[in-house]
Amino acid sequence: MRLLILVLGLFSCVTVMGQEVVVLDKGTKEPLSYVAIYNRNKSTTTFTAGQGKADLSKFKSREIIIFKHISHLEFSATKAEILASGGKVFLTLDESRLEEVVLSVSRFKQKSKEVPQKTISIKPEDIAFHNPQTSADLLQSTGKIFVQKSQLGAVVL
Repeated sequence: MRLLILVLGLFSCVTVMGQEVVVLDKGTKEPLSYVAIYNRNKSTTTFTAGQGKADLSKFKSREIIIFKHISHLEFSATKAEILASGGKVFLTLDESRLEEVVLSVSRFKQKSKEVPQKTISIKPEDIAFHNPQTSADLLQSTGKIFVQKSQLGAVVL
């Protein structure tokens, strides 16, 4: 009887440990945090933790699982395929996504909520559409800022 309980206990530990997946960046092989993991109808979801690890025990074996990160391309596979590959998923960096750029005229770093003046946000799609040569041209293209250009530089008013 003790042998049976020991075997069942070990089997359950192996089953639980075998349900873990690690999500890594394909280029750098670094773990990715905050990757959304869900099935097609989004009834089952989870996220990766700090070391890129997540538990897939909630998902069914033949269910297609989708991995989505803000700066990477979406990846999907069945749970059985993921576990058969050693529990590692590699996401490819999406080169078309731009990171946020903050332009500030103050001498120290501030959050946009703490700036007493009005601030505007420019979407990456707008930047790509206007294709400005300088940040002054980009700001002027918004129509909300007057930019005076001279030989010594640009002055935002």
